[in-house]
Amino acid sequence: MSNASSVQPQYASPWKRLLAFLVDLPVLVILAVICRTLFTQFAGMEYVAGWIYYAAMESSALQATLGKQALGLKVADTQGNRVGFLRASGRYWGKLVSVVSLGAGFAVMFFTERTQAFHDYLAGCVIVDARAVAKEHAPEASV
Repeated sequence: MSNASSVQPQYASPWKRLLAFLVDLPVLVILAVICRTLFTQFAGMEYVAGWIYYAAMESSALQATLGKQALGLKVADTQGNRVGFLRASGRYWGKLVSVVSLGAGFAVMFFTERTQAFHDYLAGCVIVDARAVAKEHAPEASV
């Protein structure tokens, strides 16, 4: 077994996840304005744009939206691997359940060991704090 496999993941705190969403919010607003301006005949196109933004970014080599990148967070499967577009899509659309449940699907992340929201469970995903793991395993600087 290699050292890399023995590294325990550091799961992102709910507060960091919320902050990442707040960083992503202007992107989502801009996408919504563009969709409502260009696609006036198609109601709901902003949700499709949001889906493509989240699923494409989180399934890319970056494994993160702009907000998650800014905070050093990454989306992974429960084994720590990059997720595919289909799984990232399921995670995005699963958020509807969290919204419809008046936020209960988001609130569960405060009470789970891996800080998973309902949509993370549905998609088999976790959000890891890549910077915390890097700091934890960085060699100490000698003076």
